[in-house]
Amino acid sequence: MVDPFFVTPFHFLTDWFQGSGNTPCEAAHGRSVWDVLEQNHEFGKTFNDAMANDSHLLMNVIVNEGEGVFKNLKSLVDVEVGQEPQLKPLSNGDMFKSIPLADAVLMKFIFHDWSDGDCVKILKRCKEAIPSREEGGKVIIIDAVIEEDNTKQEHDSITETQLLLDMMMMALVGGKERSEKEWEKLFLEAGFCGYKITPVTGFRL
Repeated sequence: MVDPFFVTPFHFLTDWFQGSGNTPCEAAHGRSVWDVLEQNHEFGKTFNDAMANDSHLLMNVIVNEGEGVFKNLKSLVDVEVGQEPQLKPLSNGDMFKSIPLADAVLMKFIFHDWSDGDCVKILKRCKEAIPSREEGGKVIIIDAVIEEDNTKQEHDSITETQLLLDMMMMALVGGKERSEKEWEKLFLEAGFCGYKITPVTGFRL
């Protein structure tokens, strides 16, 4: 996260506000993060390794403390950017077009990369890929939920981390972190009738 590639876009916020590039990253580098990851194999490998290591740590916590979120699942599709060793994606397809059928779809730190409109499109593809709620279908999302009550002292460091990550998503990919109300709006627009938030670790739920 302190690589010059990630830091430089913050020096181009003024250019971006004045209409240069779709994101500060594009204003700084002339191309998107996704283009760089695809074209620069060494940089892409570093990024994927970081995502895989994070997934490995986080999945151990979720499996042990996630209140049975994976219970009774016979199949699961893991949609992610990095290649996590234990949960390799079943398909290198386009999540905006389709997602392989399964009892559940797992998405870790995906939605904060995208606009609200794009998130709704992805969620609709997820809904198409799983059985009904009554049949046990579910979308498992591991992402940040910004605390709306910032007066709670015990959440100060977590909220600060979430907001800093929110700024990074804005600068790099034009995405954002979301509050529970913002998440709920996405779920309802995508056609889901309910959701459950399970606190797991740190700034992610």
